[in-house]
Amino acid sequence: MSLLVTDANGRPLKEGSVAVRLDAPRSGGFFSTDFPWVEGTRLQEMQLDLRQGRADWKYLLPIRGEYRLAVNVSTADGRKASKEFTFHVRENEKKWGALAAFSAGLFCLGFIAGRVFTVAPKESVIILLALLSAIVGLTMILGGNKILGAIVLVVVTQVFTFGAVFALRRRKAALLEEPRGDYNA
Repeated sequence: MSLLVTDANGRPLKEGSVAVRLDAPRSGGFFSTDFPWVEGTRLQEMQLDLRQGRADWKYLLPIRGEYRLAVNVSTADGRKASKEFTFHVRENEKKWGALAAFSAGLFCLGFIAGRVFTVAPKESVIILLALLSAIVGLTMILGGNKILGAIVLVVVTQVFTFGAVFALRRRKAALLEEPRGDYNA
C-alpha cells in the first residue's frame, strides 16, 4: 500500500510522519466473509516516516468488504492534519467457479452413488469398481503421475464400465425372459 501526503499546493511533503490505522470491514447482515472473527477489528496501527511525501508498506487484506483507513499527518514544523479513507475489496471471482464445480461434483457423485446402490448386487460391485478406478485415476493425474493416471482412468475405468453395462443388459434380458404367472386366478 502506498500513501502520498501533499501540502495545500499539491506538492509532496518533504519531512514528517504519518500515523496509519487500518480497520477491517464490518460484519455483513446475512452473509459472512471467509474469516468472520476478523470482521470489524483493527488490523494495523503504525507510525511511518514520510519519504518525499510518501509512506509505503505491504499488507495482505484478509477479507472482502469496505476497509477504513485513518491517517494522521504530523509535519516537521508541528502542523497536524487527519483524514479517513474507505476502499472496497471485491470477492475473488475464481471462488465462485470453484464453488459451482464442487457443487456439480457432489451432485454427480450423489447421482452415481444412487445408481450404484439401487441396482442388483453383482452390477453394483462392477459399477462401484468403475467409480473407484476413475477416482484413483483422477487422483493420480492431479498428484503428478499423469501417464499412469490416464491409463487407469481410460483403460481400467472403461473395462469396469463396459462390464457393468454388459451385466446390466444380461440382467435385463433375464428379467424379460422370466415367465410371468397368471395373476387372474
